[in-house]
Amino acid sequence: MLLIVAFLPYSGEIFRIDMDARSLAMGTSIISLESGARSILWNPAGVGEGRGEIYVSTGLLYEGTVATFAGYRFPSRPYAVGGYMVLSGGIELTTVPDTTRPPSEDNPPYVYAVANYVASALYFSTSFRARYGISLKLLYQGILNDRAVGIGADAGLRWKNFGIVIKDFLPTILFWNSGEREIISPTVIASGHFRRGNLLISLGVDMNFDDRYYDRLLSIGTYSIGLRGGLEYSYRMASFRAGYRDGKISMGFGIRYRNYTVDMGTFYNADLGLNYRVSLLTRF
Repeated sequence: MLLIVAFLPYSGEIFRIDMDARSLAMGTSIISLESGARSILWNPAGVGEGRGEIYVSTGLLYEGTVATFAGYRFPSRPYAVGGYMVLSGGIELTTVPDTTRPPSEDNPPYVYAVANYVASALYFSTSFRARYGISLKLLYQGILNDRAVGIGADAGLRWKNFGIVIKDFLPTILFWNSGEREIISPTVIASGHFRRGNLLISLGVDMNFDDRYYDRLLSIGTYSIGLRGGLEYSYRMASFRAGYRDGKISMGFGIRYRNYTVDMGTFYNADLGLNYRVSLLTRF
């Protein structure tokens, strides 16, 4: 029996938002660099590197939509846990008096409810030999009476200056209370980096299988490849960053003081407005 699965474009994209301010500023191109609690979301292979960490990040995705992530990396052990939530409030849901006919002057749309949209995830990550890693995740999203739950996994590899991660490699299935099932297709992301003095340069590519084409480097049928890259210049306690991903320019900065690091990253979308993250990392 031959099983053919068609993935919907951008399905599950809400669970792939970059919550790390440093990574966002560098075009989400530091898969080979992520370590400790920061790596829970993007490359679990990095969980095995570093000391105990507490990491918190929050920001504006677009107007009216906020996201928050918190992660904890256990000291002296290659384990980490994290939680992620996106909240968008005041969403107006509309319908028409006669749902069998299209909207028109005698069948005008009207608002029947105002609701909040919520998407959340719990992550359990571990790393082997500080080179291979896996994240198991429990997913939830819902609006009004429509709700979905799912379970998925990401796998990652780090080797010297190279990193690769397969998001939703199983792939992930969301089960809606309506009886429908939503399949989140895998995404493969690879990146490498090198340093020249105080300058860090990273470059990466990603491959999707869900018929994307907007701002992609290459699109053939349901397959597409995107380009991402970033720069970071560090001077004493400060770091200044810039990045590129799928046609968008990002920028940001970071400040390090003893065991504390504060980062900020942002980019602007002409259609949806300002997008930013602010992160705090403490080591112990």
